[in-house]
Amino acid sequence: DVFLQMVQDDLDNQESVVKALNNSLAEMNANEAGGKHSPLLDKQEEMNELWKSVNSSLRDKRNKLQEKLTGVSQPR
Repeated sequence: DVFLQMVQDDLDNQESVVKALNNSLAEMNANEAGGKHSPLLDKQEEMNELWKSVNSSLRDKRNKLQEKLTGVSQPR
């Protein structure tokens, strides 16, 4: 669980970067004239989907590890 905690800590640190990027892109998009679709919006969407996937994967791995640890610690 130490490894998963290290990964979680790293993700927590990266969350502020993802939020800052999203805020910057939102401001940039709001300032765009003519309502053109920017390729950066596609990259933003891809980044957000990957971010969700990584967080979901970590949550699943942590839950599976917890289930295994709970099974090991129970007397037979």
